[in-house]
Amino acid sequence: MHSSLFPSIPGLIGEREPLVDLFEEGHHLLVLAELPGVDEKDVNIKVEENTLTISVATATGKYLKKVELPTPIRKDTIKSIYRNNILQVRLMKKNVFDKSNSNVKD
Repeated sequence: MHSSLFPSIPGLIGEREPLVDLFEEGHHLLVLAELPGVDEKDVNIKVEENTLTISVATATGKYLKKVELPTPIRKDTIKSIYRNNILQVRLMKKNVFDKSNSNVKD
C-alpha cells in the first residue's frame, strides 16, 4: 500500500515556493524565478529594505518567495520580464553612481 505525507486533494489550492537563483552582474543584481503556468499579469514584485518578494495567486495555486538581497538596491530601477515560465528581475545596486563612491569625474 502506497501512502503519501502530502496527498493530492482535488480542488486544493496550495502554496509553492518557486526555484530562484540570484546573480550579481556588475552594478546589478539579477533574480531568476521559475514560475510555470502563470500569466504575467498575476505576478507581483515588491521590495522592502533588502528583501525582494515574488508572489503569484491563480485559481490553481500560489507562489511565494522572499529573497534576501546581498546589497541595498534602488527601487526606482526595478525591471522585470516574464518569458518561457521564467521571471527575470533586474535590480540596480544602490549608490552605484554616487560621486563620493566612484572615480567618475565631471
